[in-house]
Parts: sequence; C-alpha cells; structure tokens
Amino acid sequence: LRHFPVPEGVPEISHLVNTIKPRYHFVSGPYYERLPYRNHKILHEKATYCTRFISLACAGNKSKSKWLYAFNYVPMKHTRDEELRKQPMETTENPFLEVQKEKNKEEDLKGQHFYSVGD
Repeated sequence: LRHFPVPEGVPEISHLVNTIKPRYHFVSGPYYERLPYRNHKILHEKATYCTRFISLACAGNKSKSKWLYAFNYVPMKHTRDEELRKQPMETTENPFLEVQKEKNKEEDLKGQHFYSVGD
C-alpha cells in the first residue's frame, strides 16, 4: 500500500462519511488503497469498526491502473461484534475528521463580524 497525503476534499462528503461510517468507501479516480481508518476517537468514543477507502481507476484506462476490486464481504448482521471491532495493526486515524473540523471552523467564523470603531 502506498501512503499519500489526504487531498482536500468535499466537506459534505466528509460529513456524510463521518455520519454513516461505511465499512468500505469506494471512489473513482486513480487507483489508490489507503490504510484502514478508525471510525471512533480512541479513549473518547466506544470502539467500532474501521473503514477501508479504495479509489478505482476507470475501466479500460490507458495507464492500465487497477479498475476492478475483488473482496469477500460479510454483512454486518452476520458478523460478531468482536470481529467487526477488530482493528488491523496499520489502522490510522480518520482522515475526514480534519476536513470536517476545518468546515466547522469556517462556519463558526462566518457568523463573526469585525467592526472598525472608526475615528
């Protein structure tokens, strides 16, 4: 797995991902598979499952980047809680939390106004 810095994304998608906490997050773009990330804050929230983020290239792309992904998916209702909460060794923090924090900070600043007192 290659590690790339998290690109600046769409805040609404970050909010959606943080809300629904998918087990798999597929997007279209150049092929990229990031390390799994946690959907909880360690020591602040109850442990939950991690998300695997996978970006797949377009089918038939000229660079022959990976555009098909095979995996064995077991529905959550058929998986024990212990198995769901199991974190791989290389699990990272949620990269979308930073995008959401920035969005929240921007919204907070929109409501603030600075006035000049004048002469």
